[in-house]
Amino acid sequence: MRRSEGFLKTMEYYNKAKTQEFIERTLKADVSKSRDKFIDYVLKNSRKEVPSKDLNILDAGCGSGRDTKVFLEKGFSVAAFDASNALCIAASEYTGIEVECSTFMETDYENEFDGIWASASLLHVEKEKLIDTVTHLKKALKKNGIFYASFKKGDFSGIREDRFFQDATKEYLKELFGEKCEMEILELYEDESLLSNGSIQEWVNVIAKKIV
Repeated sequence: MRRSEGFLKTMEYYNKAKTQEFIERTLKADVSKSRDKFIDYVLKNSRKEVPSKDLNILDAGCGSGRDTKVFLEKGFSVAAFDASNALCIAASEYTGIEVECSTFMETDYENEFDGIWASASLLHVEKEKLIDTVTHLKKALKKNGIFYASFKKGDFSGIREDRFFQDATKEYLKELFGEKCEMEILELYEDESLLSNGSIQEWVNVIAKKIV
């Protein structure tokens, strides 16, 4: 499969240039509010009061493995993958499970997961490929399964900080997950994080449910 220039540059960043720096930075990032929202929806949808091994979560583009480890510690069954071989090795060591090296479109799951967690990962996919990518990932969800994704807020598309980024707005994510990918939007919200350089990064988040 022919890889885009943006993909190759992004993988070079994660595999060679900034692997350890990225891991250290993301392990410190606090996404607990969104993660707790996601967990609450997964539990509510499955009619469970607490996490259990009967509930399966797919960490799509798991990066350092930060969230995979939290889900495991809470009692979920978790599968995780990332396109960066270096991050897969690091995440496997950090989480204690084997993290698959795969792109979004190379995954081959169907009706297996109660939730998909795609925290700051789909933002590396070109806009023209996002419909096919989300639709493909959606197949991995059981009916009524929960899909979470987050993007940097804005309209930018291109190389930034040596990686490809596709930013998004609430309006675009409503269209992408709702109209184009035929999911029920449960929550669509913005938040922000403090970066290591002291600046503020604005994020847009979507939580959706598979209905077809």
